Amino acid sequence: MTPSEISSLISRKIVHRRNELGMTRRAVIKAASLHDNALYTYENNPQCRITAVNLYRISKVFDVSMDYFFKEIETIEELKTKVDYEKEEIVYE
Repeated sequence: MTPSEISSLISRKIVHRRNELGMTRRAVIKAASLHDNALYTYENNPQCRITAVNLYRISKVFDVSMDYFFKEIETIEELKTKVDYEKEEIVYE
């Protein structure tokens, strides 16, 4: 996955978890000690890279591990390794 694709996935995971918990952006910003526009930027501009510190803070507020934001990335990468792009067919091991 490209860095932009990873940032986009993390962005979607932040939005999903915040909505799942019924939290407002303001509540997350306050609980995670983020700058006023940081969460809005992370959620709406996937090109913006979230710092490890801010992702850690958000994970604590959301009561999830840092892995929560990366699980799908690992799955996608594993699937990509099973595809032979030159032949455009699945390689069975």
